[in-house]
Amino acid sequence: MKKMVMMAVAFLMVAMTFAVPPPCNPTPVKKSVAVVRREIKVSIIGADRPQGPEDVGRVSAKSCFAYWKRWMDREIANKPDLVVLPEGVLSYRGYGPDKKRIVVQKCGDGLLKLFQAYAKEHACYLSFNAYRQRPDGKFSNTSFFIDREGDVIAVYDKVYPTPGEIEWKEFPIVPGEGPVVVDTDFGRVGFVTCFDLNFRYDGDFWRRAWSYTCRAYLVGCTVGRLAKEIDGPSGEVIMHNHNYFYTSTTKINTNCRVIHLDDNWAGIQKAIDKYGDRFEMRNPGAVGAVTVLSHDPNLPIDDIVKEFGLILWDDYYARSVRLRGGPLSPSP
Repeated sequence: MKKMVMMAVAFLMVAMTFAVPPPCNPTPVKKSVAVVRREIKVSIIGADRPQGPEDVGRVSAKSCFAYWKRWMDREIANKPDLVVLPEGVLSYRGYGPDKKRIVVQKCGDGLLKLFQAYAKEHACYLSFNAYRQRPDGKFSNTSFFIDREGDVIAVYDKVYPTPGEIEWKEFPIVPGEGPVVVDTDFGRVGFVTCFDLNFRYDGDFWRRAWSYTCRAYLVGCTVGRLAKEIDGPSGEVIMHNHNYFYTSTTKINTNCRVIHLDDNWAGIQKAIDKYGDRFEMRNPGAVGAVTVLSHDPNLPIDDIVKEFGLILWDDYYARSVRLRGGPLSPSP
């Protein structure tokens, strides 16, 4: 997955269940989208999960949504283009697998519809994660992605649930089949959930490695007072929010590319000299790669790349592999 914005809903939590309503079976809507690379606003809603009532029968989709709506409403005046919630919004502290199952079956479909209505009302993209019951009756740890019109346009099932999730006898979680990407009006979006980060890399510490490897912004939304972070396409930290705030809104610019410094030094300086603050280079340090951005909505970064002959990260590394005679053979 590359050239996209990735959302990491990190630090999983438990979800809940009852039984009666039909299982949540969202069908992603296929749409053609005109993509314009530009600056957008991203709101992270990293609140902690509420304590579950002793009587699981008191849990409802409306009460669950009302809790998260209070937190989303703190940022909605910023008019975000994208709202990202953490893993397990249909989860309550203190509930074991048996109650998780009850809550999922009781509330899942209704909660999805409420988030869809919220996204449509505020004309924003919205991503939230919750356990769901699939059409085959099995359960998965799922990220739903909703567009500005309130339609579900992507459904991602966590590829690597934790061993504990898979081994729950009352509520076993089925692994997803692979990555999911979807186009938005500001760029391509992919998904990764909590324990997924350990493959190939190790959790929180390596989020920057994920963003660097994918040449993508990684929006990390975690629950409670755990760190929330947005990392840029070359691994630069765009925003880091730790224990004081559960929510925040940050601007990111998808009108950007990643280049290696080799053979690009002169071109970078020429771009700075000509375009001034309309052009920016962000250097994370230590890796030799940088992110170049255009802050002029009428000036695509690809035009600057072409004008000054800047060599993209992918092209430079492909050249390196070609010149050495190909990639290393896999270990036996």
